[in-house]
Amino acid sequence: MPRPTGSLLALALTATSCLGTGVHGDPPDRGRIEADVLAALHAFEAAERTLDPDRLIPFLDPEFSMLQDGRRVSYEETVRQMRTTLPALRAFEPSFTDVEVVVLARTAAVTSMRFDDVITAASGEVTAMWGPSTLVWRLRDGVWRILFADSDHYPAPSPDGKTTTDSGARSS
Repeated sequence: MPRPTGSLLALALTATSCLGTGVHGDPPDRGRIEADVLAALHAFEAAERTLDPDRLIPFLDPEFSMLQDGRRVSYEETVRQMRTTLPALRAFEPSFTDVEVVVLARTAAVTSMRFDDVITAASGEVTAMWGPSTLVWRLRDGVWRILFADSDHYPAPSPDGKTTTDSGARSS
């Protein structure tokens, strides 16, 4: 199946049709699904803070891929990045705000949000980034996992109005 490249709506429709679990109308358990996906998102956010790849990897669906700063990244590359980058950090403080959950089906949902990350390297160097993020979630084996992610990273301004250390993030 080709990966979706259009708008969020096209992505959502593709995800729902690929899952074969679309529902017509409003599922009676929509509120529970929204709460479960939001809980999974917050658990993912907490797992990021641990800097432990083995706590994060289970949140990724085996078919996971992402579009990060305009570049396609596979499941395998994401796992490799987690295993090399996270243990080399002193701290990682993610924050998700303006979170919206859209239920697509009983086993599919989309979250969209703004993230604000503060990353402290082992050297003590601090990098702050922010950006939009969209995650497509799939319920598999009773667990909500991320099937697809899209995020763009921008350097966050420091209190003096200058951008913080740029470690590969792009500015707008």
